[in-house]
Amino acid sequence: MRQNRKILRICFAILAVCLAGMLLLTLWPSNGSRYSRNVEENFFSLGMEQLNGTIAEPYALEKGDAIVVNVVRISGELAISIGQENREPIYEGRNPELGGFQVTVPEDGTYFLSVSGKHAEGSISFQINRAARSPVLRNVD
Repeated sequence: MRQNRKILRICFAILAVCLAGMLLLTLWPSNGSRYSRNVEENFFSLGMEQLNGTIAEPYALEKGDAIVVNVVRISGELAISIGQENREPIYEGRNPELGGFQVTVPEDGTYFLSVSGKHAEGSISFQINRAARSPVLRNVD
């Protein structure tokens, strides 16, 4: 009976260690990235303590829409790409300077706003300004 209790305690200890390890793995990103992300209908931003990898958000955009990008890169390597899947990007830049710029969408489609970093620290935001649309007229009988 005493032997069974000892074996049971060992099994519980092993189980506790395994559960603690699994919890640590799920809470700590494997690439060491630490960032906050804000995604809204016409806005996407990242606050980066350290970004190692790529974060991308899809947006359905129409011809004439404008994407206003604002960047504060404190340190590390940072790359930005705006484009449709399997096509040449409409914008691609590495280690942008502090400040902002605008990219105009050339055609309707789903565009990915992508940020890649290697030990990147800082912040970036994308504001989508929708182009004015003409109202659709219908014949009324």
